[in-house]
Amino acid sequence: MHGDNPWNPAPAVPRDEILARAARLWTRLDSRPLAAVFAVERVEVLYFAGTPQDGLVWIPREGEPVFLVRRDLERARRESPLAKIIPFARARDIPAILAAEGLSIAGPVGTSLDILPVNLWRSLERALETPVEDASAAMRATRAVKSPREREAIRAAGALAAELFTSLPEFLRPGLREVDVAAWVDAFLVRAGSAGYYRTRTFNLEFATLCCLAGPSGAVRGPSDSPNAAGSGPDPAFGQGAGMRRLRPGEPILIDLAVNRGGYYVDTTRIFHFGELPAPLVEAHGAAEDILAAAAEELAAGRTPQAVYAGAVARAARAGLAGAFMGGSRFLGHGVGLQIDEWPVIAEGFDEPLSEGTVVALEPKFALPGGIVGVETTYVLEDGALRPVVHLPTAPLRLD
Repeated sequence: MHGDNPWNPAPAVPRDEILARAARLWTRLDSRPLAAVFAVERVEVLYFAGTPQDGLVWIPREGEPVFLVRRDLERARRESPLAKIIPFARARDIPAILAAEGLSIAGPVGTSLDILPVNLWRSLERALETPVEDASAAMRATRAVKSPREREAIRAAGALAAELFTSLPEFLRPGLREVDVAAWVDAFLVRAGSAGYYRTRTFNLEFATLCCLAGPSGAVRGPSDSPNAAGSGPDPAFGQGAGMRRLRPGEPILIDLAVNRGGYYVDTTRIFHFGELPAPLVEAHGAAEDILAAAAEELAAGRTPQAVYAGAVARAARAGLAGAFMGGSRFLGHGVGLQIDEWPVIAEGFDEPLSEGTVVALEPKFALPGGIVGVETTYVLEDGALRPVVHLPTAPLRLD
């Protein structure tokens, strides 16, 4: 079992880093006639204020962001490095608060309309008396590039993921239920200080904290857009994640989970098994490893995500596995950071090469009769190379 957590992040993001994030955002928005952008969604508030307290962050075109806080004001002042942290109660108070800080609302403002509820959008437009436009693409693209500090947190999460996967074989044995594995993993991570939930952005996207699928559980589909089958889950009301199926020899045991440090995730999948796996599953897993290696090399060389995805689809087809590739999902990987489903997506429509500091999880998988096989590893692009932050073998691990 893991020892004490040696990674102790500072309680606040440095002020210079917050200001650099705001500057990068405006670089992406420079051609648009916006007076300001504001963050309302909790993870975006965390990103631009350093704490996820209830409120919004006003990011003017010139000058330092202003953190308007409903609650908890005292905690916000302890945890955020911003100089201007001001209480407010109602949206209609915002113009007067900003005016007192020398900030006028001289034109339309932007926010993330991909996730803002319509009623809140309308109330903010009324309160601000100016159009509120969509700036979600710029927000997501800004967050896709991780600073050295963010990468440090991601590497710490990767080290914990590697420790967990290395320790797991000591616990696994035939006859355990999927939920027994989930309970062991959850206990391991909670004791290590990893928060036991996923933060996601996509509307209606839900994930179990751990996907443990044994053999035919891989055939149980669910509503989430994921290359994994959902698994049965504890009951139909949630309907995904670990269920009551027991681990048996000759079946793949897929463990897919996210681990976090300081709010930042890595996403990792590995396959375990007892006894011999059927040859079609072994061959499919080998194809997944080949696709993973090729995709990492191509992304590092500057190929666009959509071109890398197309190449992965072609490789799956040449292996005779087109129908099984990614369980029907139309992507190869995704950005990872403060949320598990960040940009870029390695899929059609993403036509910009990765930038230095981008973090992505690549997860080629195949859904076949008898189970799911494949591999997932989180990488960071640094110095022209896509470097893994989770250091584990990619081959299936036999446990007997």
